[in-house]
Amino acid sequence: NARTRWTPVPAPAPSAESIEFARSRWSRGLRSAYDNWRRQLAAVEGKSPHTVSAYAADVRLALDRLAAAAAASGAGELEPGGVDEPGLRAVVALLNARGQAPRTVARRIAAFRSFCGYLRRRGWLEDDPSRALGAPRAGRRLPRFVPEEELAGLLDGSWPDTPEGRRDHAILELLYATGIRLSELVGLDREDLDLRQGCARVLGKGGKERIVVFGAAARAALERHLEALRAEGAPAAGPLFPGRRGRISPRTVQRAVGKHLARLGRSGGRSP
Repeated sequence: NARTRWTPVPAPAPSAESIEFARSRWSRGLRSAYDNWRRQLAAVEGKSPHTVSAYAADVRLALDRLAAAAAASGAGELEPGGVDEPGLRAVVALLNARGQAPRTVARRIAAFRSFCGYLRRRGWLEDDPSRALGAPRAGRRLPRFVPEEELAGLLDGSWPDTPEGRRDHAILELLYATGIRLSELVGLDREDLDLRQGCARVLGKGGKERIVVFGAAARAALERHLEALRAEGAPAAGPLFPGRRGRISPRTVQRAVGKHLARLGRSGGRSP
């Protein structure tokens, strides 16, 4: 079909100076549309802060290049109605020419579609120019896992009897017992736990709440972690895993998991 026969010819990448100039060439209407769309992603569609940030950066990249092209042609400021198919195709061609991974290109196209859909619903666009963009096929990667017997040996082995050691043990036991996501673990509060029943209330993607259960090993590790928090004078309520800025960061959890899996010689490619 026409899509497969079309051969993109990427435009030269604009310089940093021209990109900064291009952003100043966004019209007031475009700035307002961009800001409102970004707020809608979180407030209405329930996208995570990470997704909102990534989508916003992707769309800003496209708009900057469209504005630079508009300025170079003497068309003036870029309006919401100036987002068109040739311009978006040129952006996608530039991404492909830079050798970006198919998954990254596919995510950027998804962001373009989200923004163009918003412009169309608001009456800025008559047709959606992003519908003709073909996302690259992203191959699925098989997960890399730690064999059960090795992980059981790690969890049942000796752990430092320090606040950090108790915390790390509780983190790995809870991840293993429940299968919750990293972001869900970081978001847990102490009042979300019911140690007597062996369960926890988790807030997942899209603000959906669910109950996860865990067994005796995770409960014992959590009890020891909570004892350490009480000994340090922590309040009864608050983040289950506190950090320097109130709540433990995902990066801290990643480092802790990597450090302990390294004891098995299994650190590479294994994540929470």
